[in-house]
Amino acid sequence: MNARAIRVGAPPYVVARPLLYGLDEEPGIELVEDVPSRLVEGLRAGTLDVALASSVEIFRRGGYAILPGLCIGADGESGSVKLYTRRSFPSIRAVSLDAASRSASALVRTLLASWTPHRIDYRDLPSGVDGASDGTDAFLRIGDEALRATTPQGYEEVDLAAAWKELTGLPMVFALWIVRPGADLGGLEKAFANAARRGLEARKEIAEEAARETGLPVELLRRYLLEAGRYDLDGKGMTEGLLAFRDHGAAAGVCRADLKVQRYKSPAPAKP
Repeated sequence: MNARAIRVGAPPYVVARPLLYGLDEEPGIELVEDVPSRLVEGLRAGTLDVALASSVEIFRRGGYAILPGLCIGADGESGSVKLYTRRSFPSIRAVSLDAASRSASALVRTLLASWTPHRIDYRDLPSGVDGASDGTDAFLRIGDEALRATTPQGYEEVDLAAAWKELTGLPMVFALWIVRPGADLGGLEKAFANAARRGLEARKEIAEEAARETGLPVELLRRYLLEAGRYDLDGKGMTEGLLAFRDHGAAAGVCRADLKVQRYKSPAPAKP
């Protein structure tokens, strides 16, 4: 086991809870919650060793590895990553994005690149500022706020994971455990699989607890966690979805096309 605790980052959204169940109680792990954009910053700065971070990041910088099989994804509707538009897709000229997001923002740009024939003005709004107030043609909502919010009058709601499924026939992987270059998890990678196993079995209880905390309907949260959310996509489906996101995203200019999906391997023990 590591002589020091490894620093682990995760987003503060209900959707992440099944992968975090009891992880903060594991010896040798220090858990830090923050929005997706800050988790990426922590990986890049080396202040986080591993994070449940935006999947697009592994195709923006080289050297990352992932813990295979575990993710926040959707194979169809996600329920919590939504674009609201008051124009038809070919007519969209300006879009407000949530500055806290990474994969969702990249997915908006990727999908709109295939839907619209012209350049779009993208505006990153500060976290907590609702895009409905920005006056653009369309805006993005993610996470618990997307679950809580209603569709503004005059807007159409588009579930982006469902749109991705329609475009590619593949699941969308929004976030996964990303290990920064050079990090040694000291054998603690098993703790992440154990937390996911516990959390997936406790999703009904997690939904009930989240309903008490957020005020969201418990039935909505049960469907969200038990039906919409995909946490343990098989290796092939997960990898195919990630590589398709890379390829479509690279064509839209949101990531690199030359980076591969690398699985984390514990460093070999030092020779005596």
